[in-house]
Amino acid sequence: ADGAATKSRVAADLPAFETAYPAAVRAALAELHTLDRTLQERAQRLCPHGIHDFNVVLVNFMPAECTVVEPYYHMGAMAVGWHHDQDLCPASTIAVCSLEAPDAVVQALPLQIDELSALRVVQHPWMLADNNDTADPAPAVAPAAHPKAKAVAPSMPPRDPEQQPPQPWKVGLKVAWDVETPALCCPLQDGDVYFMLDKCNMTCQHCVLAGSTARFSTTHRKALSEGSTWQSLLQHCNAVLSKAGPIRLGSTVSAADLQAQHALHTTVESSWIRQFWAQGRVHAQAHGYWRPRIQLLERLWVELEKKTFEDVAALQNLVAENPERKSDPEVRELGLAVWRGLQQRQEDRRHWQERYQLREYHCLPPEHRPVIKPQSTLPQDLQLLLQQLEGWLR
Repeated sequence: ADGAATKSRVAADLPAFETAYPAAVRAALAELHTLDRTLQERAQRLCPHGIHDFNVVLVNFMPAECTVVEPYYHMGAMAVGWHHDQDLCPASTIAVCSLEAPDAVVQALPLQIDELSALRVVQHPWMLADNNDTADPAPAVAPAAHPKAKAVAPSMPPRDPEQQPPQPWKVGLKVAWDVETPALCCPLQDGDVYFMLDKCNMTCQHCVLAGSTARFSTTHRKALSEGSTWQSLLQHCNAVLSKAGPIRLGSTVSAADLQAQHALHTTVESSWIRQFWAQGRVHAQAHGYWRPRIQLLERLWVELEKKTFEDVAALQNLVAENPERKSDPEVRELGLAVWRGLQQRQEDRRHWQERYQLREYHCLPPEHRPVIKPQSTLPQDLQLLLQQLEGWLR
């Protein structure tokens, strides 16, 4: 009963979507919803057996100046590198609506073009990569698995509009992980929509080639949702934290439970909290619906942090009470589960620290730079804990 009451209070305390955004934003989102339904119907006519009940709409802004040279087919200025869209339902259709951005619209945006370019690079490092569409803080290189793969070329020089005719934006398509088979390149006029049907996203990679003007686009697709929504994450956190007591011999806590706990801990930290606050304070203030939900995850993250340190202390106590337990299969299995979870989180934190130092972030106004969250009073560097566990796991 107490748990149900707590959940009711949480739901009541969080703002509803209708009150979290101003009327103009809600009207724009309603228009996007109408467009999404229209594209779903068109996709169903084009590919009746495909998956086209979209549940995600991405809105992108791409300045024409933020490009690199397409490295394989001499296609020119590339705004988004070769990639598959990730985390989609198998055989999900992808629909993309491409819109040119008039100069007057671009000039009305709150950031200057150089700031927008920097913002886009640091938020979407995959625009310089060649493997997927996820944010990867590692240096951008072509896929090493292919023998003819080579590093992405340097940035394109700025265009001189008086010497070059206007160029349309284009979409490129090639066989996945193949630079021998010729690629396709399709020019896009203002308002064009293109579809990648059925298994196209699984068997091919696509890129976006820059035109002369800035561009808005909407991308419609069906993403995996089971276990990946905020609601399911909240339920998972509550379930893990409701398990009473630290690790002890003969307890109901198994190594699989600990692995799931650490995977959840890392997901909450890296995929939700850090991703949200990496967009800066202005972004956070603009999202009255999401900000309190992320803040609730931050409070749960603090509890997961405490639970992790309690588990490590319990394992150390078990071994301190009886050193022969170092060879006990149950204790070793529990210790390895905790060590693997800490190792993954330490690696993720290292990647994020590297990302926070990206030069492009420092081109932005302070209010658009990352806010380094989550934070707690517990150590963020897990190396000492890892070394302690390694000491008796050897």
